[in-house]
Amino acid sequence: MIMLLYPLLVLPLQAPTADVQSYDWTFDLLVGMRAYDEDEWAPVDEQLALGLLATWRLSDSNWRLEMGLSTSSDDATLTNGVDLLDLEANFFEATLGVRYVFELETADVEPYISFGASWQDAEIKASLNGGPDESEDDQSFGLLLGGGLAFPFAERWRAGFDLRAVAGTDLEYGGVETNADYGQFSAFIGVAW
Repeated sequence: MIMLLYPLLVLPLQAPTADVQSYDWTFDLLVGMRAYDEDEWAPVDEQLALGLLATWRLSDSNWRLEMGLSTSSDDATLTNGVDLLDLEANFFEATLGVRYVFELETADVEPYISFGASWQDAEIKASLNGGPDESEDDQSFGLLLGGGLAFPFAERWRAGFDLRAVAGTDLEYGGVETNADYGQFSAFIGVAW
């Protein structure tokens, strides 16, 4: 009896995985929280981040080209009991790198790692006691390292989580040196074809 059931039990284990890798393009919309260095950016160090990530499979491999655009911002009001300072920080980022997608026995999850370069434009706006905005911006390149899990849930649709960090950036505002290094956790939904 066991010999008769053996092909039925083993066949699913030997069947090819679902078409997790069969697509050439992905487009994902990310929503998450980005945390800049608290010592450098408080009280605007924790920011809502929105982004788009696109990947394109390189040849017939697990490697993909990864391109992204994102923005994040936060504002705060500070007071010393007499004066009010309205502060706003806005970041725009473009990334370019590579992603490696791991093949698993199950097609229910698609883990990946990515690395590459980040370019950020960071703008600071300040207004004292409701007066005119004073603003300054600077740009910097940095190194990107990330990873995540994608869960295909319908034909061509996927959702998941993405964790990334940027380091090695260098900014200057009014002669004061700082950075735009951050860590970010996001949820995403996207399409693949």
